Amino acid sequence: MTNLFPDISPELLGLFAFLVGIVAGSIAASWSGMISIGPSLAIKCTECKTLRITSLIPMVGTLIGRGKCRRCDAKSSFGRFWIELGCGLAFAVYVIAVAKFDSQRTPEVTPDPLWIYGRIVSHFILLWLLITATATDFRDYVIPDAITIPGMIAGILIATGSGDTQIIHLWVDWNQSIPQLRGPFIPDWIQGHRHFHGLAWSAAGLVAGGGLTWLARIISGVMLGQEALGFGDVTLMAMAGSFIGWQPIVFAFLLAPFCGMLVGATAKLLFNTPYVPYGPYLAAAVYFVMIGWQWLWLFEPAPEISVRRLFGDWQGLLILTGIAVGALCLLLGFLRLYRMIPGKKR
Repeated sequence: MTNLFPDISPELLGLFAFLVGIVAGSIAASWSGMISIGPSLAIKCTECKTLRITSLIPMVGTLIGRGKCRRCDAKSSFGRFWIELGCGLAFAVYVIAVAKFDSQRTPEVTPDPLWIYGRIVSHFILLWLLITATATDFRDYVIPDAITIPGMIAGILIATGSGDTQIIHLWVDWNQSIPQLRGPFIPDWIQGHRHFHGLAWSAAGLVAGGGLTWLARIISGVMLGQEALGFGDVTLMAMAGSFIGWQPIVFAFLLAPFCGMLVGATAKLLFNTPYVPYGPYLAAAVYFVMIGWQWLWLFEPAPEISVRRLFGDWQGLLILTGIAVGALCLLLGFLRLYRMIPGKKR
């Protein structure tokens, strides 16, 4: 295992990432409020328009003010607090997983030492965007283009400019490997044209993320007779794909239905929620892939069963597509049952 921060204890590293995260969460809350979430996350009181000075202090400010205006005693939600806390925890878990447990390290990808840290910063940006989008989707059931479109552009620009922030190359074929002689087939141009490769894998991730979700949107419309996925979900996955590539985004798409079923059933039973937005569970699936990439990609329960080999030929890709469609149908069946679950009375 390669320790990227040999002189820093895991606890101190996690604390630093947490502090960065809550500041990022505060910015995300402010941006969300300006876009669509509305007055509950504003730093000014919606009644008397007094500036909430305490709101400028992440997390602590909300607790000090106890969710009330110091002048007119008007109440406000704790939404800002939860966004800041969630962002801090997400940053802390991510950086510990990556820096201390090499959760993104694979034998195919050996980035320049500088861009190992650059990739962490790039993924922090993606996490910040995902959390901002999640906040708006939970509150307003919408993912604004003001978040996802700039995110797509940022993802492509970072990938192209660095040429070395990928967690997996555009094309890796383990079916051509020869044990103890050579590894997987990786096209030579990838090493010789790093910046072009950065553009290629980022664009492929964008297309794969948006395309898969668009296909799911069409299928859900046919099976349910109504739109189950919004266009914001499409742009959200396209944005995530531009940061992590097409293979990881396929994993995220496969995990998302299970995230949705687990949390959706809980929300229905506890709060009788009439509608569960899918965007937050897409974002959660992307996050799980980011912190567990090594184990997902290298999962090989038997020599003849290898996940990474499925990504090396068209038959394997067809199998993955079939699994994705099957998972989607499972989710759609869950959505039908979701409305039948008795919920808690308001």
